[in-house]
Amino acid sequence: MKIISLHNLEDVATLLTNLTMITEVDVLSVPNLEKFRQYLSKYQFNAALILEDFLKDGLNILLNNLKYPKAIAILIKDDNNLGKYLKLGITEANIEPIPFNPLTLFVKIRGLIATINQIKKMIEEGHVEFDFYRYGLFNVLNAFTATDKNLFLTVKDMDEDKVLYSLRIRNGQVVSVSTDLERIVEINTDDSIPKIIVEEPITHEDAVVFNNTADFYNKLLELSMEEKPAETVIVKASVEPKKVADVKVNPVRERKIYSFPYRGYTLYTQPYEGVKELDKALFAVSQIDDQILSSLRLLKIKGGDYKILTSPLIKSYLEFQGFKEEQFLDLDGVQFFQIPYLGSRLETLIYLPEGVLITGNLFGSYVSRELEFFDRVLSNHLRIYHYANISSNERLKKALEVIDPIRDKIAYIFPNYGYPIESAFVPTVVEILNNLTLPEEFQTLYEGWKNLVHILPREPKSFSEFITLLGKQKPPVLFNIVDEMEVLGIIPYEL
Repeated sequence: MKIISLHNLEDVATLLTNLTMITEVDVLSVPNLEKFRQYLSKYQFNAALILEDFLKDGLNILLNNLKYPKAIAILIKDDNNLGKYLKLGITEANIEPIPFNPLTLFVKIRGLIATINQIKKMIEEGHVEFDFYRYGLFNVLNAFTATDKNLFLTVKDMDEDKVLYSLRIRNGQVVSVSTDLERIVEINTDDSIPKIIVEEPITHEDAVVFNNTADFYNKLLELSMEEKPAETVIVKASVEPKKVADVKVNPVRERKIYSFPYRGYTLYTQPYEGVKELDKALFAVSQIDDQILSSLRLLKIKGGDYKILTSPLIKSYLEFQGFKEEQFLDLDGVQFFQIPYLGSRLETLIYLPEGVLITGNLFGSYVSRELEFFDRVLSNHLRIYHYANISSNERLKKALEVIDPIRDKIAYIFPNYGYPIESAFVPTVVEILNNLTLPEEFQTLYEGWKNLVHILPREPKSFSEFITLLGKQKPPVLFNIVDEMEVLGIIPYEL
């Protein structure tokens, strides 16, 4: 693998040298456009890294020669600049903040090269249909610049099968689009819309014209977008959440951490290993997965006067993992609603009498940048998150039924991922989730209990005997049962 990198930073040169030493990848750093052109014309490269300061001219060079590399990653000096490049329809592999881990960059670039090669092969075979998020508009258009194709590409809403905008491709280059650039930026940056890129035999009137694909990118980057003011609803609540931090899941997604004062503690709605003040900290644990368990173990190592607020079942599991009784807090009035059938094992809903509902996957949403709470983003982020994390209508409906008795008392919902939801929006989000269409396939415990009896000390002869035996087992046996139910896709409604 041979990479060319256009930058003028000593720190980047050092990191790329480390990459070469660790992986034996040949990385050539060049400090200016003249040498960039010179080496591109002399050697063959698989990929190019461009410091954002050189991006405009670098793209113009790379995308106007059929033989130059089309796997392009942008090195950014400030994470705050990320939103600017989302306008181009990039993927995670197309962006790398400085400083970076050389091995992480290596994996990204290797994947990016594979993606570009796959796009090129699909174009050659006439199969022009690409998922907007998996392949990236940026990568699809870059791959077309290595061809002499003449066609129309459309960006469509997958759910509604509706064309959002189209691009005229002539000799592999973008020469016009069907709508104004402001609308294109709005569509490209709204990752709540499930989008697909397809070739279609349509034509459009040219709303904006370009010299080439690089010119199209540059005009998008030059566009200054103002955030539209969102309608706000003032709702009185007994707690006021405060955003503590943004946790980067990857360069284009983040996880928001919220807290609020609660009965002498600072309550955090999800375990977070980056919390610095562990004295009088209270962590509400609504589900268990590998990441959450790892975070809690890290907290245990750090020590401090913190407590865990969770359901009896999760508490029992954590005690089995080595947590002590004194690390848990029991509070009057707090209710727990077990919903293990939703998708995450040991998942629960935690309801505080002050009107706060803390959930795991239920009501979760994806977050890609700071956005106000307006209907389009809220509904689509909720919808896509639940499609990805909940496997059937029955599971979702069952979970929603559980909150019916307390629905009118909710002031805030804090999901494990996504935005906090104020009381004014609760009816809206419940309606959105009730109207989702998910797969119907599931297996109840009653239907699948015979596949679990090998874990018990003796084989029961009936389902009722199985339930009776189950209630007498120690935690290790119960958690083996839970694990196997998850693998077998059994929904324990009966429990």
